[in-house]
Amino acid sequence: MSDRLNSHVMCVDTVQTAGAEIPPVWVAIRNRFDEVDAAGEGMLGKLIHAVVDDTGGDLAMLYACAISEALWEHSDRVREPLRHHTVGALEKAYAPVARDVYAKLAREFTKAAAALQSCAAIIDLEAPADRVIQSDAKQQRAWREGPEHCAVLDALVEPLRCAALLCGSPGECAGTAFDAPTLLIPLVIENVSSLHRRQVWRCWEDLVPAQAPPIQPMTTQNMREPEQPNPGRTGKWGKLLGINAVLRAHIHTPNGSSCIAAPNQRASGPNMARAVSHSWNTTPKTGTPRPTHRSRRIHGQASQARRALRQPPNQRQRLREFG
Repeated sequence: MSDRLNSHVMCVDTVQTAGAEIPPVWVAIRNRFDEVDAAGEGMLGKLIHAVVDDTGGDLAMLYACAISEALWEHSDRVREPLRHHTVGALEKAYAPVARDVYAKLAREFTKAAAALQSCAAIIDLEAPADRVIQSDAKQQRAWREGPEHCAVLDALVEPLRCAALLCGSPGECAGTAFDAPTLLIPLVIENVSSLHRRQVWRCWEDLVPAQAPPIQPMTTQNMREPEQPNPGRTGKWGKLLGINAVLRAHIHTPNGSSCIAAPNQRASGPNMARAVSHSWNTTPKTGTPRPTHRSRRIHGQASQARRALRQPPNQRQRLREFG
């Protein structure tokens, strides 16, 4: 599969595991593509059996398929257009239910998040059991139910991200481990723009405390082992509540319009791609986009190349030999 097709199918499979209903048209298109994608193997053997053992079949068709199989290095001329049209048909078939699927998952996430926040308001969910045993029945019930709500949030967060991607949010289902939180953090935290970013990231990575240790001179005495995640009873959700984060799935833009992109508005309009990314991927003072690690690296390499070109020819030769 191409990257776009692979990402789309993975997203739909993920939301389907969360109970979303997939259109039968989408399922039929995928099954037909899988059947074609798995075909074309062993045609030479089928041709030989048809000729020698009279097993039946269209000999001319088997002969053409055997020749095509032998010239497999040129199969992209057929496979790439097929993939391109297939992913377009799959996206079109899924588009009518994209908004409903995301809205359903968002409601389930917000319901579980509200229940968790209610429990956290009654008792410290990270309190030790010997202290909770002395509490009343309401506090004990909230203490027991807190981790259950966290488990529901953990199960819904990835399908929610995939549903957002299928609605037009930027990113890929098969992205890196760093790519997913950059969408999920503003997607599930309502007041993310008012929180300290480093504390949010530390809570998301299950690091405690939320306040990062102070930076000290790099000496042998100050060097320490890398911090290890400490999920506790409630994982990152309890830590986020500890820094006053409001957990609620993102549904609407500030002006009240739907932030989910229409099928023909993947890159324009008041959609999720703009509403979600704006509050998290801009600097607090200027509002300009933050440069990524890749863009900074490319800029540094370009600056180094320009400096090298300004050197005399003999010095550029030495740079090539020893650089």
